[in-house]
Amino acid sequence: MRLGFKTALWTLAGAVVGLVLAPENAEAATLSLSPNSGSFSVGQTITVAVKVNSAGVAINAAEATVAFSTDTLQFSGLSKSGSIFKFWAVEPNASGSKITFSGGLPNPGFTGSSGTILTMTFLAKAEGTATVKLSGSKVLANDGFGTNVLTSQGSATFTIGKKAAPAKPAPASPYPAPAVSSTTHPDEDNWYTADSAALSWTQPAGMRGVNYALTDSPTSEPGTVLVTNKRSVELPLPSEGVWYFHLRAQYSTGASSIVHFRLQYDATPPQPFTLELVRDRGVSDPSPEVKFEAADAVSGVRRYAMSVDDGEDVDVRSPATIPVTSAGKHRVKITAYDRAGNAAEASLEFEMEGYPAPVITFVSSPLLLLDSLVVKGTANIGDTVVVYVSDEEIGRVIAGVVSEETVTGTRAPWALTTDRLFRPGSYRVTAVALGPNGEQSVPSDFSVLTVSGHQVVINGRIIATVAILPAAGFAVVMLTSLVIAALFFLASSANALRRRELQADADLEALRERVHKGKISLPQVDSTLLKIDQELHGQRRRKKKTKADGV
Repeated sequence: MRLGFKTALWTLAGAVVGLVLAPENAEAATLSLSPNSGSFSVGQTITVAVKVNSAGVAINAAEATVAFSTDTLQFSGLSKSGSIFKFWAVEPNASGSKITFSGGLPNPGFTGSSGTILTMTFLAKAEGTATVKLSGSKVLANDGFGTNVLTSQGSATFTIGKKAAPAKPAPASPYPAPAVSSTTHPDEDNWYTADSAALSWTQPAGMRGVNYALTDSPTSEPGTVLVTNKRSVELPLPSEGVWYFHLRAQYSTGASSIVHFRLQYDATPPQPFTLELVRDRGVSDPSPEVKFEAADAVSGVRRYAMSVDDGEDVDVRSPATIPVTSAGKHRVKITAYDRAGNAAEASLEFEMEGYPAPVITFVSSPLLLLDSLVVKGTANIGDTVVVYVSDEEIGRVIAGVVSEETVTGTRAPWALTTDRLFRPGSYRVTAVALGPNGEQSVPSDFSVLTVSGHQVVINGRIIATVAILPAAGFAVVMLTSLVIAALFFLASSANALRRRELQADADLEALRERVHKGKISLPQVDSTLLKIDQELHGQRRRKKKTKADGV
């Protein structure tokens, strides 16, 4: 569709006006830190605001990174209260020594010389010079083009001196002060998630009432309003952070000293954070690490816990070694807890290839009579290869140490020979590689070992395994087996004869004793001798003797 003549004329005029006016308005705004200097003592709080001066140009967005010196400053908190921005593309976030933000507001934007974007709080933790600097900043004009109109970005320098000497305590009051306690915030040094404080106090004798107040200062006065009918109170805490309950007892002739009770409130979990996986030895690194750092704007991060593959949580510090050894997909989760127990989680998944497994290239199958089992394969040079037959280890060998084959690259051949005997059947042969730094591979692909035929078993011991043999070999085996069996039979017969001789000697001795004592007749003697002879020489000889007597 063609534009009308008037429309085209106005479009051209607008472009010309824009080109003429743009240089005058562009690059006019500044970002600064307030205050940009000052002297503080160790332990004091330093509050710094990020300010924008639009220099008469309407702006609608800004972004920056704030870097601070961590040797002298400790990040304490962030606040968007009173900010000119209504929405945030990047929520103000502290991580390590940096604070980042990116925010904006709708049309018609902001025009002014001192607009507060956000407020940062630091704790002066050591003597020295503390710096806070803006970098990577942008301030965008509300011109429909997102023109960056920033001309300068400020910095701040603070001098941190020795910790100020504590003020001299006020003279002790002769009137007893009540003891203050809280059921919602019982320990003044701990942080809690309750947004209101339940407080109570004792009532010393003669006390008419109390004055109390809740402020954010540790030394405030409790006020002058006398409360006479209460011994407890529940007060809402205006916002997260540190608050103080101040109480003073009034007596008819004076007042006690002031009691200050600290209340620490944090119900917001740590800010979102990310995990970084570190694997110095690549995807098969047996000891990968995870790095992390979370920030909490109110109470601070107290501890981290790590869970691997949905296992139990274990307290860790960054960087933490991930205890995984098996190949495959794994999931690591880090949970950051602030001092009030609020938690934020970050997780990542990674795949571990595992240490390179050996490869089996040959198995001497099927096994023949008295043959040795031979297993060959390849593995990384220097690896210890453990060979298994049906999950039972049968030997170990080092890849590449003794080999007649040519070694190329990082892989080397290995061979294992064993004289073990196996019962007939099928077996799975696998191997595992052990690396020089304690790595262990997954098992190799299995090969099948077949042992066929039957066994030569003597006295319960496997002497040999007979598989499918040529006829001549089979005859030799059978003849050998018969000779061995005959030898065992002769030995067994000799043992039986010896046992009968011993029994005959015992029977003759018993007979002699009975004859000597005259307790047996001659026919009985003859009958007994015949029985002993039969037991000694067997039933056949007895039959022959009987036949001869009959003749």
